[in-house]
Amino acid sequence: MSAAMLLPTRSTLGSASRVAGIAAPLDGVSVDTTDADAVAAAAGWSRLLGLSGTCVLILESDSRS
Repeated sequence: MSAAMLLPTRSTLGSASRVAGIAAPLDGVSVDTTDADAVAAAAGWSRLLGLSGTCVLILESDSRS
């Protein structure tokens, strides 16, 4: 599923929370932490859509093997 397909739902969540007078929800997870520009863009879209931010998932590899 592409990020563009989720735009209407993400926007609706942001708008609905604003109308209801409740805290804006968090957006989905960003897993591409190797690209700072991509993470910043995801956070920017979250804020633009009325969401409170995006979650960043940092995966640690097990280097013991």
